[in-house]
Amino acid sequence: MEIIIGIASIAIGFYIVSSILKAIYSSFTSIFGGRIEAPQGPNLNSSFFCSGCGQYKLFTSRSLKALRAGQKPVCKSCHEQWLAEEKQRKRSSSSLMGCLVWLGIIALVVFIIASM
Repeated sequence: MEIIIGIASIAIGFYIVSSILKAIYSSFTSIFGGRIEAPQGPNLNSSFFCSGCGQYKLFTSRSLKALRAGQKPVCKSCHEQWLAEEKQRKRSSSSLMGCLVWLGIIALVVFIIASM
């Protein structure tokens, strides 16, 4: 019997609280004239300060995605320049790694021959 009384009191309390919350929400909507929405942030028609060249540029889908990911947005030309530099850097590091592998193989062969 005590369980039924406890469940009933919880249900009545929930009904009262939900009615109060609905009343508060309806009063806010009547005061502010509609739904309360979160700000959407920048859109494609707004501009940003490019962290690469320091000019104001219009947002693109790529720069908006970077901004929403917490990165500094850059314009298209700065991004293309970065891609070219990154490709060159990866190419030079991979060629250096190839040289180190060959140097290691030669050193291993010399060590094996010297230990005979």
